[in-house]
Amino acid sequence: MEQTLRASALERRPLLVAAAVTVVAFVLVDVLLLGVHSTAIYLARAVQAAAFLAVAYVLPLLRRTATRRALLLGAALTAVTGMAIIVRETGGPDSPYLFVMYLLPMLVAGLFPEDLWSLGASCLANCAAGALLLWPLGLRRVGLWALVSLGTGFFAFLISALENRLRRRERVLLLERATSTQKLQESEERRARSERLAIVGQLAAGVAHELNNPLAFVKANVSFLVEALERAEDGKLDRADVADALEAARDAVGGVDRLQLIVADLRTFAREPGGPTGSCDVAAVVETALRISSVRVKGMAEVKREVALDLPLVAGHAGRLIQVLVNLVVNAADALEEARRRDGCIRVAAAPSADGVCITVEDDGPGLPAAALQRLFSPFFTTKPPGKGTGLGLALAREYVEAAGGTIDAANRAEGGARFSVFLPAGHGAVAA
Repeated sequence: MEQTLRASALERRPLLVAAAVTVVAFVLVDVLLLGVHSTAIYLARAVQAAAFLAVAYVLPLLRRTATRRALLLGAALTAVTGMAIIVRETGGPDSPYLFVMYLLPMLVAGLFPEDLWSLGASCLANCAAGALLLWPLGLRRVGLWALVSLGTGFFAFLISALENRLRRRERVLLLERATSTQKLQESEERRARSERLAIVGQLAAGVAHELNNPLAFVKANVSFLVEALERAEDGKLDRADVADALEAARDAVGGVDRLQLIVADLRTFAREPGGPTGSCDVAAVVETALRISSVRVKGMAEVKREVALDLPLVAGHAGRLIQVLVNLVVNAADALEEARRRDGCIRVAAAPSADGVCITVEDDGPGLPAAALQRLFSPFFTTKPPGKGTGLGLALAREYVEAAGGTIDAANRAEGGARFSVFLPAGHGAVAA
């Protein structure tokens, strides 16, 4: 209820301010048209305007619900009391403002619909004030006034209740929508994560081999250093041995750097791409993607890298674009493996295009089935054998590329094999890692 009153006041602030301005502006009507100069009217209109402005600007600042309700009740009763004073000062039963008192419950319901207590109190106060003003005209007129006033109050209650019900339903729908959107986003994140982990799984065997080679190299060089240090301890180390030891140490450092690079590339690929979409360097993206995918392609196909110089930055997130290219290169390697080709070729090229860059990944394998071209980027569709593909890689690739404002398409090469073309528009923001 506390948040509802505050939200309602903020939402109706323009209406409340307009009501305050209108109340004050009617002083001109009192003076110019009715010829009434009354300090009581001036005070009544000033207090009414102040009450409306208090609800608009003070109520949202109050913390306690009881205090907010008291302010609403005071504003509603002020509106009724002020109107009664204005009617009395401008002719009583013959006042041209008397009709406003008939409609006052409706006006209060429009300005303060959430607080039914204030609405009820204002209806009763309005009925009593009108009865006092019409008392000189007899009980019949007073009874008619009470009947009309209470009837108007009843309809005001119905309007207020209906609006409250609609607003509650709207809040429920907004909450359900927010919950559904959050669940959908979490589902998309899980889907992307599962695809990345699936590719990491495919790379696992190659990664073990890639790590083993520099480890063996580092071990051999460290062993040589240990022997050299032992000879130095015995005084048997000459200048040539020192040079060899230094070279072995440098080679060992190079091997450790290679290990670090492999691990860093895998961590970059496996982690959740975060941060805002900005611009990225195509050459760096291609280089990283080829390093990561090399553990899957090495010994299976020759990889040709053809990246033009001085390419512009492109729109997109580097982590996501790396995932796109790794997926395309690994798919090409899978196609060559299924065709039992050991002399295949995978070509990765990047060249300037109209207002951006075009990245091409192609192979000389068996190509894509004609029936699959229309559905290739659909979620959970795959041309790989059961248990080997998730059917999410190309769907995510299209999603990531289109999110950057680009396009991706697939076709078969005339000379055999498949070609995937990724167009990315030029980027103008900061580089997104």
